[in-house]
Amino acid sequence: MNGILSDRHVLFSLASVAVLILVCAVGSSGADGANGNGITEIGGVISDPVPSQNGTVFRLTDYEGREIRCFSGSEIPAEPALCRLTGRYSPDGNIFFADTITFSGQW
Repeated sequence: MNGILSDRHVLFSLASVAVLILVCAVGSSGADGANGNGITEIGGVISDPVPSQNGTVFRLTDYEGREIRCFSGSEIPAEPALCRLTGRYSPDGNIFFADTITFSGQW
């Protein structure tokens, strides 16, 4: 057993596997803060609220300039506001359903 663990190729292989496992575990948080449960945090400026039957549809411009269509069951201020949203994307990724909105201030 001592001989196999002193082989540098075996040690390199074990280290590579450990790094891959670590990257997969850390990578499960995904882009935009998504965790394993599909919950995502995104931030940016919300604007253009349009009341709908069940809530408000609005636009979020994130910190990278991407525009994301969003929906919330609560009212959204008419003026642009800096905020952080927690929620999930629709299965097709066309709309973000915000569960909570934390306002950082008015734009």
